[in-house]
Amino acid sequence: MNLTLYTVKALILLDVSNGSRVLAKYYNTGAPSSAATSPVATGPAPTATEFATPKDQKVFERRLWEKTRKLLNNEIILFDNHVVVYKGMADVMLFVVGSLEENELMLSSVLNTLYEAINLVLLKYQTEKRTIIENMDLVALAIDECIDNGIVIETDPGTIASRVSKRPSELADISFNDPNSISGAMNKVRDSFFAGILLK
Repeated sequence: MNLTLYTVKALILLDVSNGSRVLAKYYNTGAPSSAATSPVATGPAPTATEFATPKDQKVFERRLWEKTRKLLNNEIILFDNHVVVYKGMADVMLFVVGSLEENELMLSSVLNTLYEAINLVLLKYQTEKRTIIENMDLVALAIDECIDNGIVIETDPGTIASRVSKRPSELADISFNDPNSISGAMNKVRDSFFAGILLK
């Protein structure tokens, strides 16, 4: 039984026309990949520091764009000892990169979650490069709500969009006496506890 967490090595948004970076987040799990011992692995074995420098990241992104710009109908490839799932938006490509051992269906789920969450967050706009750059804070928050330090923590796009799109005015309406909040539950427990003591 596999008790490991689902992880992502990188999440990349590239411009479709020239392969330039729009947004990229690389995650370092701190442990070497076991792909080095995999019989399927070819070429140099990936390590925890394979994307250590911005130069390495840019080289990887450029090679990835070169490979996938011809394969727009595909959505999953094995590339440079990584499983890569990708999807195109208007003029941007969204890539989720995982290790060879990672579950392709989970990587695809993360890709679809982020795609839908970004579309939900930017619903009033068309999801294109200019809009993503103008709303980079919301896009980065949506990514952080889905992936934390490379670990997949949320796969529901509606939940991510609702967490990201709350405005400060909406947050001010939260009542701490609401029975559905944590403090409301603590108040209820406290009241029940003291009511039980007083009845004895």
